Order: sequence, then C-alpha cells, then structure tokens
Amino acid sequence: MGWGNDRDARVFRKSTIWWNILENNGSILLPNRHILGNGAYPLTEKVMVPYKDNGHLTQNQKNLNKILSSSRVVIEQAFGKLFGRFRKYRHMDVYHKSYCGKIITTACFLHNICMTTGDDFNSEPYVSENEIGGDLHEDGTRSGVLKCNAICNA
Repeated sequence: MGWGNDRDARVFRKSTIWWNILENNGSILLPNRHILGNGAYPLTEKVMVPYKDNGHLTQNQKNLNKILSSSRVVIEQAFGKLFGRFRKYRHMDVYHKSYCGKIITTACFLHNICMTTGDDFNSEPYVSENEIGGDLHEDGTRSGVLKCNAICNA
C-alpha cells in the first residue's frame, strides 16, 4: 500500500480528523497550517493538494505543485525510515483498533530515541509512485481553492 493513494484517501475521509476539518473548520490544526495530500485527497482550506496539470498551468501553479510534491516526498522518506527500522509493522495485523495509535506512537518514540542517540538506521526510503504526480480534483471546496490560489500567488 502506497502512502497517499486512493485507498489512503478513503481512510482519511472516514477518519475523525476529516470530520473535524469539515465540521469544525480544522480546529485541531494550528492557524495557517494544513495537511498535504496528492490528487486523491479532497482540496479544502485545511487539506492542500496540487493543481491538476491540464497542460495550461501557470509557472506559479507549477512551482506550488513542485513544492507540495517535494514536501510530501520528505514525509514519505520519514515513514520509510520508520518502517525500515521496524520491518515487522509492514506485515502486522492489529485486530483491536485501540492498539493502533499506541503501536504507532511507541514506534515513533523509539525511532526518535534511536535518532537522538546517533543510531541513524540506514535503509532504502519508501517513496510511493503516487507521490511524484497528483491531480487537483474539481470537487475541492471553494475555501480550499481560494487558499490554494492565494498560496500559489504569494
């Protein structure tokens, strides 16, 4: 499963984070902060996705797409290092959802301790093929489109 693909976007749309973004205008996020996604994710004021490349993008739009893609690649590489260090997580079945957050938090905590103490695990970073491109869906919210355009033109 690649991070940021259609399946992940469906999971995101069913999450409490998504409903918080819809119902509470993303109050769980700090002001002027947003989640990065690829074209499978919906564009909102709190979820930024790249512009759809229809062959007519402005240079500013191309630049924004490149910045979003570069940022997502850094995030992908961080997850790749985490899952490279704890390879068992790729094949782990967790039957109780209440354990998922605890397992992920523990793995991040242990990984950060290792990094802080100089144990920089050297593994092939995982980068999804979906992270190289990504189209902006036309079903984005008006406030999301306005915010994306404002960032693009800034």
